[in-house]
Amino acid sequence: MKNFILLMLFCSLSICTNAQKIRFTDSNNVWHVAESVGEVVYTYFFGTDTAIGDKHYRPLIRSYIDEDGDTTLLNNQYIIREDTSIGRVYYRDISLLIDTLDRLLYVYDLNLGDTVNFGSYTDSVVAIDSLLIDGYYYKVYTMRDTGSFATLMHAYTYIERIGALPGPGYPMFPLCFFEFSSSLCCFQHNGNYPDIYLEYQNCEYNWVFNNDSCDCEPPPYSGINDVRPKRFFAEVVPNPLQPSSLIQWKEPIVQGRLKVTDATGRTIFTQKIMNASSAPIGQLLKESGIYFYELTDIKNKRSARGKLIVF
Repeated sequence: MKNFILLMLFCSLSICTNAQKIRFTDSNNVWHVAESVGEVVYTYFFGTDTAIGDKHYRPLIRSYIDEDGDTTLLNNQYIIREDTSIGRVYYRDISLLIDTLDRLLYVYDLNLGDTVNFGSYTDSVVAIDSLLIDGYYYKVYTMRDTGSFATLMHAYTYIERIGALPGPGYPMFPLCFFEFSSSLCCFQHNGNYPDIYLEYQNCEYNWVFNNDSCDCEPPPYSGINDVRPKRFFAEVVPNPLQPSSLIQWKEPIVQGRLKVTDATGRTIFTQKIMNASSAPIGQLLKESGIYFYELTDIKNKRSARGKLIVF
């Protein structure tokens, strides 16, 4: 009998050893995130490891399906490092070139009422829950700003080791502003879709988002080629802005307009677009802050919107 109990204990330990908790930086993680700007579903995943000193980082890659049905990989702007021994996830903005600072992205050991300084803003924990996934409990944190990030209000929820419900990189710039909401369609790990219910608060403006655009049903899911954007798409590269930054789009605009507003909705400038597929924008905004652009193709009666960041 004693030997039988020991055998059962050994088997239990073996099972626990083989089944490990998800890591945020697992190379086989995939996030499908719908963004109301252009109603596009983006796919996020990690690229190949890169070493900086004695630390290892992975680039967080963002992709989407363009109007021709082809997969487009966007510039790798952020590299991510996870330290599970202290429950922290960090990132670096490599578009800044000289950025040698590990910036805080996620924290896994918070208590209700704790505040966390993320560099440019400070959040407070307003709710804590737990979620059972494949035999392990994961903490679920709802964060709200403390008013230190300009005058913008935001609230978002993230799951330990999986990330924020508005998207894995959302805490870098946790902005909820009218039509600029985003929402996690589904999360994929090792080819499987963990049972994650997404009924937490994502964004104070989440009501403007049309979830019919979220074409990601777990399982089965045949791949990102099933997702089709519905509107004209533009991209600012690099963003946050540098002097060389351009706003660019695939098909030339014969007659159009570029409009930029600040976070309060005040128009900063407008610019005519004539027979072009890009426009310089890096030197048009001087003051630090978050701005929004609207690119209008007048002839084809379509528009694209997005966010601009100036440090």
